[in-house]
Amino acid sequence: VWAEDDVKSFVENLWEASEDSSLTNYFCGSMVLFQNSDGIYEIVDGQQRTTVVYVLMCNLINAVDDDERKMSWRLKYIQDYEIDGRKTALFTHKLDDVRKFIDDVGQGVVDRSSINQEILILQTLYDCYETINEFVMDKIGTDQKKLSKFFKFVSEDAFVIHYLAENMSDALLTYTRLN
Repeated sequence: VWAEDDVKSFVENLWEASEDSSLTNYFCGSMVLFQNSDGIYEIVDGQQRTTVVYVLMCNLINAVDDDERKMSWRLKYIQDYEIDGRKTALFTHKLDDVRKFIDDVGQGVVDRSSINQEILILQTLYDCYETINEFVMDKIGTDQKKLSKFFKFVSEDAFVIHYLAENMSDALLTYTRLN
């Protein structure tokens, strides 16, 4: 999991690229995935980047002041289906506590006091959330034009190259070769 400085640097790079009118797109790196026996895509390489982009998108969506647009973006980029009457995220995790955090971020209802402080990944994820939330407030604030422009850049112009492995062994071998 990335440290706060890594998160801030990545998001700052996205912001700077979005402000550069000479760029039409922005390469964010590579990902290695494989589809497990349940049909779920698992990320072998690229988890941190994916998590940061997910948390960033959620923060941007949650800052939208138009409820209709917020819901439209949430349904397109964040939510998938209902569990017990509550929407859940397209992006998820095997661990229940992490999955709850991801769902809460998507809903904009993150509360550090509700997080199991004994789980290091949750502390780090919350730090990531806070870092990105501060970034959004600092760079965008309530300016909906800036928000829309940056959201469009992140959702349409920033990209990764992904490799879909046939199985976990192939995914790990590819990850090792890339790193």
